[in-house]
Order: sequence, then C-alpha cells, then structure tokens
Amino acid sequence: MQRADDVFRPGIILQDIINSLLDADLVIAEVTPPNPNVFYELGYAHALAKPTVLLARRGGELPFDISGYRVIFYDDSIGGKPQVETTLDMHLANIMRGQAA
Repeated sequence: MQRADDVFRPGIILQDIINSLLDADLVIAEVTPPNPNVFYELGYAHALAKPTVLLARRGGELPFDISGYRVIFYDDSIGGKPQVETTLDMHLANIMRGQAA
C-alpha cells in the first residue's frame, strides 16, 4: 500500500498518484470526510477498471456519485476496528479470488 504523501523524492505528486493507480491491483478509498483529491483518484481508478473498496465512517452521507457503490461502513471506535478489519478482509479475499479466476 502506498500513499502519495509517503513518497520522499522530487517529482510531480499527480504523476506519482497516476503511476501508483496504474500499478495497483486494487484501490482502497476512505471517503469520509469528503475530499476532492480522493474522489479524483477514485474516479481515475474507476476509469482504469481497478477493483475499488470504499470505506466510510457510519453516520455520514455519501455523495450522489458514489452512493450506488458498495461501501464498508465502520464505527470510528476501538470496538468498530475488528468489525471493519473482518469485513475488509472478506472484500479483499473476494477480489483476489476473482482476479485469480
């Protein structure tokens, strides 16, 4: 997993993001709070037909553009952590199983 703000070298950030998306087997996007950069990257991933997993804090509203996608909603608490991990593991296993087929 790589985040653009974890890259420590000169260059154009957007190009690093694009290269990471091109190389990615799948994309996990945290969509709360709404962040234009995340939505740009998510749209790019969708255009590349990359499998995407969306995460959102329970209780917020999703923007219309992504409201039709499956989202893993989580409780932002210590107790919510095991549940989101289990659900995320199931999504990732299904994606990887589909890529192997």
